[in-house]
Amino acid sequence: MVATKNPEIRKAVNTLYELSADDKVRAEYEQRQKAWRDRKAVYDYMLDAKLNEVAQKLKSFGHPLAEIADATGLPIEVVSNL
Repeated sequence: MVATKNPEIRKAVNTLYELSADDKVRAEYEQRQKAWRDRKAVYDYMLDAKLNEVAQKLKSFGHPLAEIADATGLPIEVVSNL
């Protein structure tokens, strides 16, 4: 195992074990992780909505579906259904 060979990694692993054993610290960590996941979900949703909006606008301007899919990163099936 790498932790037994590298003293810095061993120290980090030991610290992780100590923190994991503390219920209060673990609960705080889990709350931070949940908040981060929630923010990421909102960001991903907003990004997806904006990409769909841009794709719809490009489609209404008559741009080719393949070009819209390439520009937005959306699958061509999604673009064609907008």
